Amino acid sequence: MMKHYLRLALPASLNQVQGLLVMQMNFVFLGRFASSTMVAGVGMGSVTLNVCCLGFMYGLNGAQDTLVSRAFGLNDLRLCGEYLNRGRAIITVIFIPIIILLLFSEKLLLAIGQDAGVSSYAH
Repeated sequence: MMKHYLRLALPASLNQVQGLLVMQMNFVFLGRFASSTMVAGVGMGSVTLNVCCLGFMYGLNGAQDTLVSRAFGLNDLRLCGEYLNRGRAIITVIFIPIIILLLFSEKLLLAIGQDAGVSSYAH
């Protein structure tokens, strides 16, 4: 039974670890070859992306995953498709304003008092 759960959880776990490793490698290379302003900009960009984008997307995808899993458990494949397609449309509609917000991230960071160089790199 434990083997079954590990087989199901392994891809999601590896995905999360890989995402964290990508960020860590960015900081390692920037710390060796770049200025402190660039490192701060990449850190600020990562935080901005995580707060503005990834948090919402993980939440919305988690809700969609719950609904689709429930419909699949009821053996209603038509309802699975409805939830999946409706969820994709909702996520796309919500993601468009977030993209627009990220396009103006440099101006927003400057407005809250961040350094111009850091804001430029974060953008």
